[in-house]
Amino acid sequence: KSVTTDENGKYNIDLEVGENYKIQVKKDGFYAADAELSTKSYITSQSVTTDLVLKPTPKEPIVLKNIYYTFGKADLQASATAAIDSTILKVLKENDDIKVEISSHTDSKGSDQLNMNLSQKRAESVVNYLINKGISKERLVAKGYGETNPLYTNKNPDGSDNAEGMEKNRRTEFKIIGTIPLTEIEYED
Repeated sequence: KSVTTDENGKYNIDLEVGENYKIQVKKDGFYAADAELSTKSYITSQSVTTDLVLKPTPKEPIVLKNIYYTFGKADLQASATAAIDSTILKVLKENDDIKVEISSHTDSKGSDQLNMNLSQKRAESVVNYLINKGISKERLVAKGYGETNPLYTNKNPDGSDNAEGMEKNRRTEFKIIGTIPLTEIEYED
């Protein structure tokens, strides 16, 4: 069943005795929250209160840690897939109506066009991985930014390469960019 809360976030729903339920709460701009509730031990009708706290979705992109690529390549390494599984894949499965942009960035080595193409292919490799894990392609946007949005300087003051800054600039991020309409199923009481 689907119900809408009142202005204070409260709701009432009738449940059958002797069943297990999953309650999921959603609001635009917030991660979904869920809880499990069992009426298996109930014999008669009674009121039950379940408090769920919604956490706001961040407005800024979230850097995915440990997403590494072989130099000049777009293929995901095994450690990268494990990191994707425990972060963005988990978020997408728990929040089945959000749409995200997967963005990849490079350091300043190579030409602007080469870096733009490489970062686009890297973003697409993450999107393809997520699609293969069952996430709908309509919920995913791949965007390569090349070297246009560095978080750290790529060069030291003396003009030499800043290896640490370059490594941190080679990153993949995700950002929630909206929601997709879900098909609602109406149940009769």
